[in-house]
Amino acid sequence: MGSKARLMKHIKPIIEKELVGFDYYVEPFAGGMNSICEIDFPVKIAGDSNKYLIAMWKSLMAGKRFNHFCSKDEYDKLRKQYRGTEDYGYKDDEIGWYGFTSSFNGRFFDGGYNGNYKKRDYTGESARNIENQIPKMKNVHFYCSCYTELNIPENSLIYCDIPYKGTKQYGDNKNFDYNSFYEWCCAQKDSGNKVLVSEFNIPHIRFEVVWQKEIITQIGLSNNNHRVEKLFKVI
Repeated sequence: MGSKARLMKHIKPIIEKELVGFDYYVEPFAGGMNSICEIDFPVKIAGDSNKYLIAMWKSLMAGKRFNHFCSKDEYDKLRKQYRGTEDYGYKDDEIGWYGFTSSFNGRFFDGGYNGNYKKRDYTGESARNIENQIPKMKNVHFYCSCYTELNIPENSLIYCDIPYKGTKQYGDNKNFDYNSFYEWCCAQKDSGNKVLVSEFNIPHIRFEVVWQKEIITQIGLSNNNHRVEKLFKVI
C-alpha cells in the first residue's frame, strides 16, 4: 500500500507540468523511489527518515548489489538487529535491502516475512523491481531526514507521498502528525515553493484536488477495498 508505481502514468504528466519554472524537484517521503525515478527533471532531491533505505539507495547507486534471496532465519536476525535487540554485524544498507525486499507488502520488518507464497518469489520480484529503477536515478541526491528537517532549496516543487490517514502505519510513520504536516505544507507554499500531496482526503481549506481516480487497495491477501486516490495542490 502507498506505492505510486501503478499511478505514475496518471500523475507524472501533472507533476512535470507543474515543474515548469522551478529549479528543484523534492520528495521528502521518497521511500521506494517509485515516483521520483519516473520524473524527468535535471535536479531531484530524495529525502526519507529511514536511514536504512537511504543507505541502501546510496550503495546501489555506487554499484553495490545484494542477494535476491533471504532465508527466514536470516530475515529474523536482520529484524532483531533493526529493532535493537541483537547485533549480528549487518550493515545499514543490508538491513535496508532485506527489510524492503523481504518484508510482506514492503512494510519494513513490520508485516512479517514474505519469501515465497504459492510458488511466487516475492523477494526476488521486489529485488528486480528495485534494480530496474537504478538507471533512472542518476540525478537524484539522497538525504536521510525527517521532512521538517530536510534542507529544501528555494524555488522547489515538493511532492509528498505521505502515509495515508486511516491506513495501517509502520516504522517511523506510526505517530505521524497530520495537522503539523498540513501547516508545514502551507509554510512551504508561502515561502515560494509549490507543494503537491497524494492522499485519499485532506480536510484543510488550502488543499485543492487537481486529479483523482478510483482504485482498489489490497488490505490483505484477498481483501480488496475501493478508494479514491487524489492528488492535492496547496493554494
